[in-house]
Amino acid sequence: MGRALLLLVACCYPLLTAPRAEARPIRVGRDAWVGQLSWSNRANLFIGVAQVALAKNQASAFVGLVQLGLYGNYAKDFAGLVQVGPLNDTRSFVGLAQIGGWNSQRRLFIGLGQFGLLNEARRELYAVIQFGGVNHVYRDYCGALQ
Repeated sequence: MGRALLLLVACCYPLLTAPRAEARPIRVGRDAWVGQLSWSNRANLFIGVAQVALAKNQASAFVGLVQLGLYGNYAKDFAGLVQVGPLNDTRSFVGLAQIGGWNSQRRLFIGLGQFGLLNEARRELYAVIQFGGVNHVYRDYCGALQ
């Protein structure tokens, strides 16, 4: 538990100290955004409620509630509630769930679970459940159901 908390803090600190965002969403304050809504969204740092796109969402760092894309969602570091889309891809995920066709994380997943047709965790997965057609963890899985 202590290791997971340390990893959570280490993962979120760079997200909160990143310098700027490239997109032009509705701005509330310094590095705080209400949301991005368009065909395709892109931001270095997104702090806000949601990124919603008809195609894809991209963020180097996402801190918010929802990333919803009809084609896909990509975030190097995700700290939020859910990623929902046919393809969800992150380096590090700290949140509730990835929900979609293909859910993938490359380094660390801490959350309730991955729900999709293909769920892939390339390193550490700390989740209650990995639920889908094909579930694969390359290294460490700490959870209840797979």
